[in-house]
Amino acid sequence: MNPKLDKYEREIEANISKFTPASNDKKALVESVIDKANEKKSISLRLKSNDLEQLKRRAEIEGLPYEVVGKTRRCENVESAFGRNGYIRSATMTAEARKEAEEKEREEGEKGRRRRGGDGR
Repeated sequence: MNPKLDKYEREIEANISKFTPASNDKKALVESVIDKANEKKSISLRLKSNDLEQLKRRAEIEGLPYEVVGKTRRCENVESAFGRNGYIRSATMTAEARKEAEEKEREEGEKGRRRRGGDGR
């Protein structure tokens, strides 16, 4: 099977000979960073009874266990509270800091679109 490659992926394949393999030390470092980022921790949450009931009802509608729905919602909330760059978005963030963070995110989004050939994939 030959997968369809976008412009960015074709460019990588065309220039593959220019890349050099990473050293074992660098590979180990990258793997340790990835492992740490993917590390899971168990936590306990105290919810209002009403909130838990609403979560269970929503999970039933979606046909999923309520724990899965709760985890998904928590992740979505964390992503909306923190930008892709890890900036906290809150009422206490100064207008100037918020503007700088939003501008940096916008620039990185544009760089990603250019790397992908501008087609949004």
